[in-house]
Amino acid sequence: MGSLVRNQAHVVNMHIGHHIRLARQMRKMTQGQLAEQINLTFQQVQKYERGSNRVSVSTLVLIAHALAVPVTYFFEGLQPDDKAADTTGSGLSAEGWEIAALVTGISRRALRRRLLSIAREIADIDAELNDPQDPQE
Repeated sequence: MGSLVRNQAHVVNMHIGHHIRLARQMRKMTQGQLAEQINLTFQQVQKYERGSNRVSVSTLVLIAHALAVPVTYFFEGLQPDDKAADTTGSGLSAEGWEIAALVTGISRRALRRRLLSIAREIADIDAELNDPQDPQE
């Protein structure tokens, strides 16, 4: 395997590991707790999260189940050329990830849409308050 292919595989491992860590932290779960649920050591979970070890598909399915996320979650943001779009969390802050996790936990579509509407209103208000061209100042 050439070094370019090896580096791309490493980037993918890091991307998946980062998503494992984010989902685990959203669930306020320790590495040890996750490891226990999937019958591994916390050191192995740690290696997965760092991207130093590749996660098998069967283990990824177990992790997804333990963290209550779809398997596809781990691939979000991954580019077709096997490069992670953003291994730091797609530009979201910790609050952003928490909001995303909470929203996806809302089962009723109407409530999610209502929350989105409220968030848009708040973003508009924030933009107005931060507008340097505001004539009220």
